[in-house]
Amino acid sequence: CAKNRSILAVGVLGVRGSFQPGDAVSIVDPEGREIARGLSRLSQSDAARLAGQKRDDDAEDIVVHRDDLVVLPQD
Repeated sequence: CAKNRSILAVGVLGVRGSFQPGDAVSIVDPEGREIARGLSRLSQSDAARLAGQKRDDDAEDIVVHRDDLVVLPQD
């Protein structure tokens, strides 16, 4: 998770839990370590449906916008 970057659907490997647009979500790495938190722009079902996909409409690709994302310090 790079600083100043949004979380796009193409980079999402999976979705867990139930959430709606505007809900706070945790972003974890492939090992399950939390690396960021942010406000989701999509519901759980939409994020799961779009996970791993690249779409032509970039606005639909954004799961968490960089303005709503906090990258956590790593040890």
